[in-house]
Amino acid sequence: MIKKLLKANTPARILSVFLAIILWLFVTGDNLTRTTPIRKVFQGVPLQVENLNDGCIVTEIPPTVDITLEGVSGVFDGLTVNELEAYIDLSEKDAGKYRVKVRGKPPRGLTVIAFYPETVEVIIEELICDNLKVEIEHEGKPARGWEVLHLGQCDPDEVVVEAPRTLFEAIGKIVVRVDLKGARELYRQELEPVVLDREGNEMLGVEVLPGKVEVTVTLNREEPENNE
Repeated sequence: MIKKLLKANTPARILSVFLAIILWLFVTGDNLTRTTPIRKVFQGVPLQVENLNDGCIVTEIPPTVDITLEGVSGVFDGLTVNELEAYIDLSEKDAGKYRVKVRGKPPRGLTVIAFYPETVEVIIEELICDNLKVEIEHEGKPARGWEVLHLGQCDPDEVVVEAPRTLFEAIGKIVVRVDLKGARELYRQELEPVVLDREGNEMLGVEVLPGKVEVTVTLNREEPENNE
């Protein structure tokens, strides 16, 4: 009788054992997934500069690098490139071209496996700061019957100009462009100084302080023509 019952329950017993094995594999696999380290690559991590000497500026540097991190999957949840750190140490480096190793500190629970690239090329230049005179350039015609009495004046008539040496040496002049179209009697306006190179092209990457100067131009009525 017992043998018959055992035989009768054999399919159920086999199914139970099978389900138990499946459940064990599922739980074990889930635990392995949670505890087995994985690697992820984060692209476009901003590259920072540390310990740059006073009076210097970095003029060429890659803006970003890629970082490969290793850790368990849960540590990566919600992690973005803005939370990652990548930098180069420029201690005791004066003006010149260098190849520097990329460094960084990973978030807690993660390990840095690699940076790409491992080293970057940077150019450091001396930062030049000096006072330069502002010149006035007239554009447009005054109102009918009016003429410019004198070129005009700026307040202040000099500005502080700061730029990397290569840019500073290319500066031709600092100008304010005064549009006198329709002007009469007195023109007074705050204008932004414009940095021009020796060919008259506007230059970028040059800091000018103050950002605006007050320009005053006096106009006078033209003398009537003598018809005699």
